[in-house]
Amino acid sequence: MQYPNKKKVLDRNFVFFVCTDTDEKFVFHDFFMNKNIRIINKAHFFSSHLLSFAFRFSFSQEANKKFGVTGKQIWFKLIARRCVFENNNPVVLVFSQGWHNVSFVWWLKRRHPELRRIIYFDDTIQFCTTRIARLYPDLLKNQYDCVLSYNPADVKQYGFTFSRVYFSKIPVENLQKLQKVDLVFIGNVKDRLSLITSIYQKLHKKVKCNFVVVGVKKQTQVEDGITYRSTYIPYLSYLENEIAGNCILEILKGDTQGCSYRVWEAVYYNKKLLTNWKGIFSFPYYNPKYMRYFETADDIDVDFLQSGESVNYGYSNENSPIHLLELIDKILDKEKASHG
Repeated sequence: MQYPNKKKVLDRNFVFFVCTDTDEKFVFHDFFMNKNIRIINKAHFFSSHLLSFAFRFSFSQEANKKFGVTGKQIWFKLIARRCVFENNNPVVLVFSQGWHNVSFVWWLKRRHPELRRIIYFDDTIQFCTTRIARLYPDLLKNQYDCVLSYNPADVKQYGFTFSRVYFSKIPVENLQKLQKVDLVFIGNVKDRLSLITSIYQKLHKKVKCNFVVVGVKKQTQVEDGITYRSTYIPYLSYLENEIAGNCILEILKGDTQGCSYRVWEAVYYNKKLLTNWKGIFSFPYYNPKYMRYFETADDIDVDFLQSGESVNYGYSNENSPIHLLELIDKILDKEKASHG
């Protein structure tokens, strides 16, 4: 599978700490072959399956949340060694939220103060605190040099820095073509099940729907036409199902004020969008011909979902994660200037 290789000359070295193969292979694929960028994947830190299992367990949020895991310090030096580059450029460590570990971040601050530490949240703080061990929002700005968040509400409440959800666009030619539908929704259930089912019940007899709800255990996989999964759908399959839709449905959970990946996926792949995100009207690519806001199932226009006019947002890679590097550069340069 081939992707465009987007190179960028960098004045800093970046190490991205991710938790999944999806992040490494797809979300940050625009970093591929850049010598100034390294990705450390918690899922495959070692080639040895046994060592990788021990490493994942040590840094498991679930294990540390339930009973705490001791002895994590044996890995700290090994991680730090992977943050060494051949050049003398400053090194920036960018952690996904699943990598948050209080012991490790304080060890880094004490042993390697020259390494800048940034953490990025692509979910709400309220959601993350229920799943991540020892995550105290008011302390994050002391633990990291910068805290990035996609959610304006968390930015305002905790003084974080706003960052939209940057991710790579996978070329359409690398995706399998599936049977077309009018409306597609794929997402974690969270607090959205009631609205998801009400929309499906209103629309499924009028338009072709493909609804996949993750994180719900059902006796049957398909119930009332909705497909339920206890585990996530693989990322490429997720995209293949999305681009088979004439319109993508975005349903935000209650504590979210920022847009999700689905808004950008609609733009990437020139799809209509149906969303309950109130910020859609100020979104850079907002077009009332292609994007509609709703609050309840009764607000949805069936004709909008079925009409087959050509959609083109004129996207030109403005949301590539390469621009995340530019944002971080800007933040650190501003901080450096303020300190003389």
